[in-house]
Amino acid sequence: MHILLTGSTGFIGKNVLQAFLNAGYEVTALVRPETLRTNQPEENPRLHYVSGLFYDPDVLSAIEGHLDAVVHMAAIRGAGKAKKEDYLRVNIEGTRALLDFALSKKIPRFLYLSTVGVLGTIPGELPAAPNHTPAPDGPYHLSKWEGEKRVRQAHDGRLRTLVLRPTITYGPGDTGFIPRMIRFVQKKRLFLPKANVNIHLLSVQRLARLIVQVLALDLFNGGVYHVADRQPVEIHALADLIARYAGGGYRTMPRSFFAWAARFFTLLGRADLTTGVRLLSESWYYDISQTVEDLLYEPGETFAHLKTLLENMGDGHA
Repeated sequence: MHILLTGSTGFIGKNVLQAFLNAGYEVTALVRPETLRTNQPEENPRLHYVSGLFYDPDVLSAIEGHLDAVVHMAAIRGAGKAKKEDYLRVNIEGTRALLDFALSKKIPRFLYLSTVGVLGTIPGELPAAPNHTPAPDGPYHLSKWEGEKRVRQAHDGRLRTLVLRPTITYGPGDTGFIPRMIRFVQKKRLFLPKANVNIHLLSVQRLARLIVQVLALDLFNGGVYHVADRQPVEIHALADLIARYAGGGYRTMPRSFFAWAARFFTLLGRADLTTGVRLLSESWYYDISQTVEDLLYEPGETFAHLKTLLENMGDGHA
């Protein structure tokens, strides 16, 4: 099987790329020129790098050979990372250009990696299900929702699609939510609400395994699926686990403190910090039952995966 892959140099993308190669797939990876210049490409006879923007028609038209599927993971991610027009150009119009390319080349399958954030940073209804009303807050979540709509509209007899909405991922090589939480716990600078908060994370390796499985079993049904670990975890228990392996601790504050902090950062125009405060102080978890049933997904256990990650970090391997 030959896959056209975007986003292969990101945290999730690297894990998915490796899973493809381990499965014996051939991969053509679209990579920005500056990324190729600063990162040593992996050498593998089944891996082919194409230098250029994934939404550039000239770059796409130069791709030759038979392709069995497009796996589209590239995007400008996160709150406050770019201007509104950049999210539009890359995440929305870029997805449209890639769909047009797939149709023109008669590529039969298209997998789009979205985000649970299309239901809002904090979903209005818990557990949040894929059929709940979208409530994208901010240009990133809005752009992913618009991308989703274009992918779903493209699903027909010529191009079969699937949309996966992962929650926040973690694993070896991660530099995001969990590593930041580890650093704050180690320095005893983490503040958590006194009330219980349940959050729903995702092992990046389980996500990569699911994507390989979707391709191997040809599970492109035009649907939208949430992807997360088996169960949400309580955030104090998560911080306790980190402190046990990495040292440090955390402090608890009234919920009103976090509401005030979120308003303050919003006034400063720091959407990234507002998001961070909300993710630590409000519950967010998801219904993955249809993913398990339809895609034969085998979710992982968050604490078991994180224990291994923290043990390896202590050994200098994470």
